[in-house]
Amino acid sequence: MRHIQDKTYLCSKKTYRLRGGEYEEKVYEVPKIEMGDLIFKRVPLDEESTAALTEITIRETGSPVSLQNFGKIGWKLFWNVNVLLDLGNDTIVVCSSPDVLQHPGYQLDTFEKIPLLLNRNLLEIDAKTPEGLLRCVLDTGCSWNLLNRDLEEGKTLEQYVFDESRVSHFSSFTIGEKECGPTSFRCVPIQLPIRVEAILGMEFFNEHIVFINFSDHCIYFKKRDLKSCL
Repeated sequence: MRHIQDKTYLCSKKTYRLRGGEYEEKVYEVPKIEMGDLIFKRVPLDEESTAALTEITIRETGSPVSLQNFGKIGWKLFWNVNVLLDLGNDTIVVCSSPDVLQHPGYQLDTFEKIPLLLNRNLLEIDAKTPEGLLRCVLDTGCSWNLLNRDLEEGKTLEQYVFDESRVSHFSSFTIGEKECGPTSFRCVPIQLPIRVEAILGMEFFNEHIVFINFSDHCIYFKKRDLKSCL
């Protein structure tokens, strides 16, 4: 953030991280952000501290986190548009209307449509598992699928994440009326002020094409079909 000269201070706010840390962060506004042909005007930016970034970074080796050229784009930037994520094919499509999605494999009538839950200021969906209903946060900034579980005393989060014997496997994972098949989650404590049951991270996004329709508060998704999308 210190390298951005043309910014205006707006306010400070409290934020929370995966391990339970609470941080005071400054919020600035920049006149515009350009992404290809897209221009977003008057964009608020949160200044994330080194301590906050370190807390949300899970590294098996314990090596320090590098902040060089570091930045994250959150979903609120796209609030007034719609976004298709085909991350398994390194593709992101931003559009004003679903009608423009004419590329083979992206016709929405072949997708499963489900409600997008925004009431907690998170991108969430409901999924059905053999253990019951599971509300899941969608987060492309998370490498894995995570399931909220308490740690044993004396254990660290890193020990749980990288211990394959502690991965939880659901034999069935259904979103809407679509059965996604066996789905795995790494079990970690998610220590936020609100209860987060699970996070669907890049493991999910690498296997699915996801279209987020903010205007209609719904999400379309389907398993990736390499033959139709390449």
